[in-house]
Amino acid sequence: AEQLIDCELENYIRWHRSLLAKDAICNYRAQMQSLAQQELQRAQEKLTAGYCQDKVLLEFCERLVNKLTHHSTVGFRQAARDGREELLDLARYLFNPTLSLSSY
Repeated sequence: AEQLIDCELENYIRWHRSLLAKDAICNYRAQMQSLAQQELQRAQEKLTAGYCQDKVLLEFCERLVNKLTHHSTVGFRQAARDGREELLDLARYLFNPTLSLSSY
């Protein structure tokens, strides 16, 4: 019974810790959705104006990827310049969560 209680307590603690990330995740998703909507609207306007579909879609993809990755890329470069290896390790982990932080 004590083992079961310990296990459930650990599960509860992990769940409670995950709630700490909820606001950050929601804000991040909202920012990404806003960027995507802006680029989609831009692409739709170009399509309505008669621009070539292939070119509009290619430009849409390029612009969206650039906007979605810009702030992270700037942050990674700054972390490298500042010698903040722990931040780079965290970024590697976040972009490949199948690996553990100790793998870096």
